[in-house]
Amino acid sequence: MSFGSLLGLIPKSFGSMGKRLKDKGIDGNFKGEGLVQGGVIVFNNLGEPVYAYQEVTGDELPMKEILDAVQSIRHNSAADSDTTAGSEL
Repeated sequence: MSFGSLLGLIPKSFGSMGKRLKDKGIDGNFKGEGLVQGGVIVFNNLGEPVYAYQEVTGDELPMKEILDAVQSIRHNSAADSDTTAGSEL
């Protein structure tokens, strides 16, 4: 396998990650499990997942999508409590 083909295995967003980290003043090193991926799961008040994001190495988190998911839970919880409060009378 040539060096050029090995470079093709690196995600395209990986190159811009270094610039973003530098712009944010984040230092790092090559120790540890730097390529371990994670993600975000947002659950509603019933414990049901309403949003999931699997991390892609080098990509920014989709903060707008995550915040929209949290806001939808807040909105639905407020609507549910209004309905419940009215039915207890």
